[in-house]
Amino acid sequence: MHDMNKFVGPLSRTSAFLFIIFLFLPRPLMAQSPRTPVISGVVTEQDSGKPISDANVYVNGTSVRVVTDANGLFSLTLPAIPCQVVFSHLIYQPVVLEVTQPQTSCQVEMMPRVFELAAVEVRSETNRGKNLEYFKNCFLGVDEWGKQARIQNEEALHFQVILRPETPQNIMEIQEGQYEEAGAETQSDTTEATFLPLYFEASASAPLIVDLPSLGYQVEVDLVQFKVEVNPELSMLVSSFAAYYSYKEIVPTARKERILIRDNRLRAYQNSSMHFFRSMCQGRLPENGYTVSTPTLNKEGANPFYLDKKNSVDRDDITSPSFLLIRGMKGLTAVIRHFVYENGKSVNLNSPEPDSYVSISRLYILSDTCLIRSNGTIPDNSILIKGPIGDKRVGAMLPWNYNPKTDLK
Repeated sequence: MHDMNKFVGPLSRTSAFLFIIFLFLPRPLMAQSPRTPVISGVVTEQDSGKPISDANVYVNGTSVRVVTDANGLFSLTLPAIPCQVVFSHLIYQPVVLEVTQPQTSCQVEMMPRVFELAAVEVRSETNRGKNLEYFKNCFLGVDEWGKQARIQNEEALHFQVILRPETPQNIMEIQEGQYEEAGAETQSDTTEATFLPLYFEASASAPLIVDLPSLGYQVEVDLVQFKVEVNPELSMLVSSFAAYYSYKEIVPTARKERILIRDNRLRAYQNSSMHFFRSMCQGRLPENGYTVSTPTLNKEGANPFYLDKKNSVDRDDITSPSFLLIRGMKGLTAVIRHFVYENGKSVNLNSPEPDSYVSISRLYILSDTCLIRSNGTIPDNSILIKGPIGDKRVGAMLPWNYNPKTDLK
């Protein structure tokens, strides 16, 4: 028999005996850590029931992602609940699973992609180039981030456009919302015409691969809908789109380049819609350099929104399920002012310092009910922002679990 003293050192025999008993105590008596939500299951073809391999399974707006195996099986750890789990494949239509409570398994059926190419098989390269340029300006953005972004597979994009002759009279009609007159003509890539869209629609026959080199990400985008059309209430062209995003982080090993990417992300984050909406949810608009006012309010910086707090919002938790609602304010227009220093850092308006400057954006409420998540995202196109905040599109977009305090530390 082994000498117990060799293993317990200075412990007395009584202490050693108690220690051994403790090791074998039933698990429920010991402290438990919170369970990390995991969802697993199988992905199959709807008609045949055969398993689908190499399907991407990801949490929308994050880098959390796995691929199904040869039997269509997957297991995915979720960063938070609720969330959207997206199933994507090159030859199948994407499927979205809304996860609102813990669940352990699921079975997902996918249908083959159906895409009509007949109308655009023979393309005019002249109009094709104009359509691509217009789409990238609206989708990626026209700021420094949008100009640096690149779509790897532009050939997957297809367009349907309604054009008008470019005359001063027609331009004025567009600005005034007079867009339903006769003479508008439906165009595609095959039609030669002066490019002045009244209606612009884009679709994709495969997920778009978008490189964001200055931010250290590659994003796979499942484009569900993309439209630019005249909003008769605002009398202006408005872009709206629905898509799902899967991020892949590409960070260099060199410390100097990592610091550059970290700083770029922070600059892209400042004065973005994510930054503004997070500040609103967390009650930090003044602390993060924002004032909000409307033409009907004389007090600068007053909050013009009726905010319904559905859950208490943790001021530092971006993964909580809490959110705010803006109710009964459709048609409201607000002015957003963001104060920053020369280095791009937001001014704390509770204790401002000199030598700051301001950028001005306008916010439009388009629906009776608008939901704002605590992570700074909105699930639809119920709120429109024009100006520097609105100019930041996919080219400047960060994952919803981006946290400047812990990024690339």
